[in-house]
Amino acid sequence: MSDRAATRRRFGIAGVVGLLAFGAGSANAQRGILRGVVVDSSGAPIPGAEVTIFSLGRVTRSDSLGRLRFLALPPGTIDLVIRHLGYHARTERVLITGAPYDSIRVTLMSQDVSLTQVDVSAIGRHPYFAGFDERRARGVGSFVTRAQIDASNTGTPTDLLRNLPQVRVVRSGGRLLVRFPSNMSVRGRGSALCTPMMWLDGQRAAGMEIDDMRATDIEAIEVYRGASTTPPQFATGGANQCGAIVVWTRRKG
Repeated sequence: MSDRAATRRRFGIAGVVGLLAFGAGSANAQRGILRGVVVDSSGAPIPGAEVTIFSLGRVTRSDSLGRLRFLALPPGTIDLVIRHLGYHARTERVLITGAPYDSIRVTLMSQDVSLTQVDVSAIGRHPYFAGFDERRARGVGSFVTRAQIDASNTGTPTDLLRNLPQVRVVRSGGRLLVRFPSNMSVRGRGSALCTPMMWLDGQRAAGMEIDDMRATDIEAIEVYRGASTTPPQFATGGANQCGAIVVWTRRKG
């Protein structure tokens, strides 16, 4: 091999190594950091608020000063769900820009919760979950219990619902979505499908799909197909005629 060819070969290898290193550095640079603080209506910090990114399977809690932080987030839009007992849950949409860090300030509004009918031995359950057994006993709607979830041996929530009557699991954009048959018809296609309203621990979760979380994080599910069977607290003032899927999560303390 000539000296010139050897030089070209060495330069080529070095160039490839350099490009790989540059690519790795660029990929790391695209990962973002989100910093935030959770406060009440008076501006006082709320420690221990649960902050979840269901699409990424990420969760954290605010510290004693109400601060939160997520590392290595992909660029783009993400939805945060912020919850704390005694406050209304809140969903916030955040744009991760790839800057050194992005920031958010979340204000939770207090919520009056009566514990008189709550079984205090059910540690970690949301107070509104107390009505689950009563609604199940009425026989209106479909119900998936924690025992059924454990027996299903699946981590995908749509698997828990696909065999329920009048429930359709459809694929869209690489995701599985739960839809209900609608009373509206589409010419040449039979019945249309509609999107049920999602509820998470007693709060509306607009835009959420049930596969945004893991089955192992779910305590129970209620499914109501149509406005006429949906309990008033999950009917959103009649704004959604498709029905509702109510998800109760497993909570730690």
